[in-house]
Amino acid sequence: FERFEASVTVDGVSWGRGPWTNLSAGGVAGLGFGFEPYTRAAERAGHFHMIAHALGPLGALRELPGMRRGQGMTHVTQDVARRVVVETDRPRRFGLDGDVYESSTRFEVEAGPLLTLTVPARRR
Repeated sequence: FERFEASVTVDGVSWGRGPWTNLSAGGVAGLGFGFEPYTRAAERAGHFHMIAHALGPLGALRELPGMRRGQGMTHVTQDVARRVVVETDRPRRFGLDGDVYESSTRFEVEAGPLLTLTVPARRR
């Protein structure tokens, strides 16, 4: 919950300069274990759900019941996005799908092509 300074631009619209404690995006609603912060992930094809906040530990804890009920988060800045640019005050590491990348002061996240996964039926 370390706060950091960053400016966030979502599809060309500035969300301003934070202090933020978390910037995250999801292409699917759920994180697993029944938690769904990205409730708007499938709202528009070719977009993802972007969330930013400066919540402390207690504020984040208060958001958990809503995420568990599939209602998402309420005390955050959020929207669906096609492209997000984040510029930080100092180099920061970032993660994507469990991989951690080199420190940078500028990050860009852009929606990619829509994938359709086909799972074969199980044989009995």
